[in-house]
Amino acid sequence: MKFQYFPDTDTLYINLSDIKPANTDAITDNLIIDFDTDEHVVGITIEQASNVAVLSAIEAINLPETIARAS
Repeated sequence: MKFQYFPDTDTLYINLSDIKPANTDAITDNLIIDFDTDEHVVGITIEQASNVAVLSAIEAINLPETIARAS
């Protein structure tokens, strides 16, 4: 999982997988979800990110060392 912030557009992209998105769904004007061909979420885009989150406070809590993908 990778977090990438683009300050020029105030966009936060959360990359959940190395799989390329096959489909994108705009949930709201500022929230976009990317899906693979099997409809698994592979990425999340948050526009105007600094208005909805404290970006300096992003942290990972209680993540397992390995996560098995549900089939």
